[in-house]
Amino acid sequence: MSNEQQTKTCSECCEPMNARAHVCPHCGRLQWRNAWPRMMIGFVPVLAICVAAMVWSQRIAHRFESGANPQGLETYAGQIKVTDSRMEFGQSPEGPVVLVVGMMKNDSDIPWEDVAVVAQFYDPQGRRIDVSYDRQYLACILPHGEMAFKLRAHADLPRESYARYEVSVPFAEDTRRAP
Repeated sequence: MSNEQQTKTCSECCEPMNARAHVCPHCGRLQWRNAWPRMMIGFVPVLAICVAAMVWSQRIAHRFESGANPQGLETYAGQIKVTDSRMEFGQSPEGPVVLVVGMMKNDSDIPWEDVAVVAQFYDPQGRRIDVSYDRQYLACILPHGEMAFKLRAHADLPRESYARYEVSVPFAEDTRRAP
C-alpha cells in the first residue's frame, strides 16, 4: 500500500479529488456514485419503518372504525352464552388465586375469534369485589359450536369474601372481517 493519496475525477467538473470525498472541493457537486449506497443504508430502514407504521395504523383504524365490522358481536348480542361454569380456589407461587372454569356456546351462524370472557366476583352482601378478564386470542368458536375457557385471577381478599360470580362474553371478532 502506498502513502500516496488515491484520487478520482469529479463527475461534474472533471477535476481530481480525494477518492473518499463525497463532495467535490472545486465545484461542490455531490458525488452520487459513492454517496448513493451510503445514503441508502440509512434510508431503507427508515422507509421500511414508515411503511410498517402506515400499515399498522390502517389495521388499527379499521378495527376501531365505526361500522367497519357491520356484523359485530353487538348484532348478535347474547348469542355466545356461558352454558356451564364453576368457581374454584387454588394456590400459585405468587399467592392465592380464584379460577372460573366453564364452557360457552355460539348460537349464531358466525364464527368468532378473540372471544373476551369477563368474570365479576361479589361478596356475601352482593357488592362487586373483583373482576377477571381474558381474551381467548388463539381460539375460534365455530357457528353453533362450544369452547372451554378458564379465567385466573389473584385472590386479593379472603376466600369467604367470594360468595358468588357472574360470567359474560362482552366482545368477540367476526372471523370473516376484512383485514
